[in-house]
Formats: sequence, structure tokens, C-alpha cells
Amino acid sequence: IIAPTTRTIVPTPIPLIPTPAPKPTPSYSSSNPDIETVRKIKTPLLRGDAGDDVVLLQNLLIKWNKGPEARHLITVGASGVYSWSLERTVTELQNFLIRKNVGPAAQALQDAFVQYGYDKGSWGDATKAAVIEFLGAVR
Repeated sequence: IIAPTTRTIVPTPIPLIPTPAPKPTPSYSSSNPDIETVRKIKTPLLRGDAGDDVVLLQNLLIKWNKGPEARHLITVGASGVYSWSLERTVTELQNFLIRKNVGPAAQALQDAFVQYGYDKGSWGDATKAAVIEFLGAVR
């Protein structure tokens, strides 16, 4: 842009790419104890992470038994390590939530993968919100 009175070049500001704001976790008041367990699990969890949060997630996935990867997790048990196998199990869970289209959180989960480049198989805010929304819907 050239300023009209001085004939000097005025730099045009470069727009910044917005960082997605974390999605608030819905506050379902349900008698489903899994919702409280899910709320306790920290985010994000990624391949290589280890500890109590991973054990909580693994135990829930074993309990829910969704898909062949979850059945594999049942055979190996809750190791407490976020491994490639657990990543595939979480991917199956994410695909399940998107297929069930439980509402805004499922759409936010899908958008997070597409728009912001999050990896499937990671346990982040969008996955956590979608799980809580799903559990609240299946009382």
C-alpha cells in the first residue's frame, strides 16, 4: 500500500493463522461413572506417554471393547504406556464417535483432524469432549 501524501510504502500487516481455542468439556451430570473417569484423564496423551492417565484410558477402552484393536488391548492389558497399539485403539474410538455423530463434539473432533492437523489416535480435548458427550447421550 502506498500512502497518498508521502508516497512511501506502508507495510501491509500479515494476518495470523488463528490457534484453535480449546473446546470446553461439556458438563453432563450423569450417573455414568465413566464420565468422571474420562474427565480425570489429562490431555493431550500421545505415543510414548506413560503413567496413571494412560492406565485409566486403557482400562476404559478395554471396558468399552469397541473394535478389533480394543480386543487386542484386552489380551495385553493396561500397560500404562501410550503405544502404537493404543494409538490404533483410540483411532477406532474416534471413528466410532464420528460414525455415531453424537453431536457438536463429534463434529469438533472431525474438524480438529481436518483443519488443525491433529493426529488420529491422540487423546486430546476434542476426543475427550466427544467421549463425554457420547457417554452423556447413552445414559
